[in-house]
Amino acid sequence: MFQQSNNCEIAVIGIEIGKNSFHVVGHDQRGAIVLLQKWWRGQVEARLANQPPCLIDMERSMVSASGIR
Repeated sequence: MFQQSNNCEIAVIGIEIGKNSFHVVGHDQRGAIVLLQKWWRGQVEARLANQPPCLIDMERSMVSASGIR
């Protein structure tokens, strides 16, 4: 996984919600992926608080929704 580039601004953050973790993808204005990380529940609020304003899209994963193991 790679970190956010220092010289780019995130326009959209996509978050896939899992049971204990979140997969996060950030896109710039051109649609290029500039952030790709896995966050734990306790990290989400702090990490989003440090981001400049942007559009956030959240989606739950089917495994966490159905409870199937």
